[in-house]
Amino acid sequence: MKAPVPMVLHQARSISVNRPTLWSCWPRSLALGWCLCAMGVAAQSNPFAGLFGAGALEITYGLNQSNLSLWRGVVIDTKLEPTLDFKLETNRGFVSLQNGVGFWLSHSAALKSGVSLNYMLGRHQSTDVHYQGLGDKSGSVDVYAFAEWQPILDAVTLYANAASTPAPVQREFAQAGVTLGIPVLNQWNAFVDFNQTWGNAPYWQTYYGVSAQQQAASMKAVFMPTSGGALYQSKTLGGVYSVNKSTDLILGLGTLEASQRLMQSPVMGARAQHTAVIMVNQKFISH
Repeated sequence: MKAPVPMVLHQARSISVNRPTLWSCWPRSLALGWCLCAMGVAAQSNPFAGLFGAGALEITYGLNQSNLSLWRGVVIDTKLEPTLDFKLETNRGFVSLQNGVGFWLSHSAALKSGVSLNYMLGRHQSTDVHYQGLGDKSGSVDVYAFAEWQPILDAVTLYANAASTPAPVQREFAQAGVTLGIPVLNQWNAFVDFNQTWGNAPYWQTYYGVSAQQQAASMKAVFMPTSGGALYQSKTLGGVYSVNKSTDLILGLGTLEASQRLMQSPVMGARAQHTAVIMVNQKFISH
């Protein structure tokens, strides 16, 4: 295999589920401008060399169908939309739209783990018909931690991440999963990914709850869970095509299935929905 399938899939997998991202921390035009500048500078030299040391830049862009939208925030119905992520990693830390800004706890070929400041998306009634009448919920800065372990290099990756926003509304979100990479033919590799997500009671109330005050405007039944639990289970099957030494094409189709308890929320639509990724991953090494 030219490159580890689980590592190549990292951005595509991570931004296909409901989880934090720094993207919505800034206005879209400012974030896009800053991102493009960072790409150009880092491709030539490492702008964080004095702080972090030499590192590498990855850019992932394309189309993603999920319940998390860079443009609309958290949504109920999945929709195929343009997406973008970049990741600058060095020996000491990382900067990315996906994992935020932070430092490594472990950084080796088999194990990567880190902590960072990130951003948990809000939800908006103007961007999803299921939220109409419920008002808007703003996003929040959160503390974020993640780990990826390859017990079998280039073949099996176990991963997990968790985020928590500050009190008094302490929303907590967690995800765990496994990605299996399988060499197929020449430049093609296949992958299978399974993951499960969870949220605490404030997280459930924020994205899937309906209060007594919201009942009249939304015409939905009251639903205010007092405990958290499982949210979604995701399954994805796809392939990675190695275009050249630094570029990969990622294709995947899957399903996103809500938990039985989550379907009790009057905000929910269909229990099982389609997901898809059509993305390009490019790597740049800076010294």
